Amino acid sequence: MVEEPPQETRRPKWLTIGVIGGAASIAAYVFTIGNDIGTMRQQTANQELRINALEEHGSGPVQTNAAKVEAVADRVDRLLTGYLALQQRVADLQATVARLQQDIDAHRPPPTSNGGR
Repeated sequence: MVEEPPQETRRPKWLTIGVIGGAASIAAYVFTIGNDIGTMRQQTANQELRINALEEHGSGPVQTNAAKVEAVADRVDRLLTGYLALQQRVADLQATVARLQQDIDAHRPPPTSNGGR
């Protein structure tokens, strides 16, 4: 009797290839995401350095613009203060006109009621 070698249960090759392909694609995806995250972190660090340099170390354009904004804010404050003072003077003048009108009405002789004769 001829003995046959025991049959091994082997997976189909396409399944093995599919599993290896899936693992490779996941690894590539994870690598790509990690690379993107690293790039974003580097860009963020570079931008922070640029912002700090512009704000702190004598950046001409930033300081010039900040001075212009402060000058405009000061001018607006002066204008608003002047406007409020003007409103107060107008209110005082209206009160004075009302008092003068009351004084005039008080000293005016009452109208005669004889029908114009």
